[in-house]
Amino acid sequence: MAMKQPIKPSASNAKQSNVSAQRKINSTSSDFNLSNKILIPVIMLLFITLAFIYCKPLIQGMQLSTHDSNQYIAISKEGADFKTATGHVPLWSSRMFGGMPAYLMGGYEYPKFYEYFPRALIYKIILFVPDPAMGILLLLICSFIGLYVLIRNPILALLGAISIGFCTANFISLDAGHITKINTIGKFLPMFAGIFLLYNKKYIWGVLLSIIFINESFSAGHIQITYYSLLLIGIYILIQSVQGFLKGEVKHILIASSLFIGILGIVGMMNFYNYFVNDFSKETTRGSTILNEAKVNPSVGIKNIESKTIEKGVGFDYATNWSFGFEELGSLLVPNFVGGSSGASLDENSNVYKALSSKGVPPQQASQFVQRMPLYWGSEPFVQGPIYLGVIVVFLFIFGLFAYNGNLKWWIVGSIILSILIALGKNFEPFYRLLYNIVPMFNKFRAPTMILALTQILMVMIGVLGLKDFFDESTSTKESRLKSLKFSTGIIGGLLVFFIVLGSVF
Repeated sequence: MAMKQPIKPSASNAKQSNVSAQRKINSTSSDFNLSNKILIPVIMLLFITLAFIYCKPLIQGMQLSTHDSNQYIAISKEGADFKTATGHVPLWSSRMFGGMPAYLMGGYEYPKFYEYFPRALIYKIILFVPDPAMGILLLLICSFIGLYVLIRNPILALLGAISIGFCTANFISLDAGHITKINTIGKFLPMFAGIFLLYNKKYIWGVLLSIIFINESFSAGHIQITYYSLLLIGIYILIQSVQGFLKGEVKHILIASSLFIGILGIVGMMNFYNYFVNDFSKETTRGSTILNEAKVNPSVGIKNIESKTIEKGVGFDYATNWSFGFEELGSLLVPNFVGGSSGASLDENSNVYKALSSKGVPPQQASQFVQRMPLYWGSEPFVQGPIYLGVIVVFLFIFGLFAYNGNLKWWIVGSIILSILIALGKNFEPFYRLLYNIVPMFNKFRAPTMILALTQILMVMIGVLGLKDFFDESTSTKESRLKSLKFSTGIIGGLLVFFIVLGSVF
């Protein structure tokens, strides 16, 4: 019996098959985009709801009272009273440091037509949302925009944005009144997304996104976070440029780099105010005067200061006062690994209260005493609370290491390692001192732990990219998925068991 030969597809059949497949892809893409247009407004409403649910006291008519915000209200009152009396903002204030330019504390006077600029109108709308809900909302929206540009999946971008927005470290900053810090942190992901598009030949969208969010980052007013953001993004640009030159894409790299330099120039002109801040900083603790040297390095001795070379910047000792301790690395995964806040409240069930009661201290007096206890025992002078990223975020990071194999992987991993090394400050002195002496403007900032705000974003970022590849059959197999889950679960489980069993040793 003759066997039937398999029919070989003709070139026309193959071509028709390819066309059909392409139509199917286009149809799916179209449906996906349509669903996104419907889904994104729903996600925005969800963000507003989440921000207000978390900040329920705002709905009840309460306001968050924070140290830094109250201090700002106090120092700006003189200028506000002057404007009320004369109709003009003052140029000088006597409320801080024995006198300083008042424009460094806000209260600018803009032309009336500026109030009708799109940016000003948007701010008028969003400022109806009070802090801290406003800070949370900006974190959620900006993180969503950045992640969505990178992965084009609204559900995963939503999960990533929530992971970033509700990270514990953010609420510690909000509790301290670091509103500008939170607003600047939120701009990091969309800033990077714009640069990512720029160096992936999406010039128009790259320029638009970059110029909007780099400008917003500078305008938010927390230059240290903006500096760290541009430092990490600069490393990405360097990597892309080297790879581009090696591949022979010289024209593309020159175009992208020229556009980026142009964007920085435009943003610099739009935020020229920072020139005056830099000029005034030379007469403050960020300058290099003899009085500043005596303050930030008291061990030198006032008599020896004139004979030695004045250290530039804020002074190494002062700059590294808030350095992350090696023992505090455990707090990234385990809450209160090195205790809680430097001033936290205990109750009648605490050992301190029981010890006081056993010594005959009256209950009311003992209760008042434990209301403000130093629970933190890490390396820093004092903290508002621990920098806790959470088991989910750390798990996402480890999972992403195995599940994601895209071009961003090693830049993200390298940036995370670099940020943690910077955060260690004087506890890893040779490295930090090298950056302090060599990298431009690095010596202008204090509190190395500040950069950990970007570490949390990078960890979530690689986790979300890992989830995208995990669910994409074209980039992963069943075996690779099982491997990613097995290794990430095993590592995070092993770390938790290690801390549970040996936690008290630390």
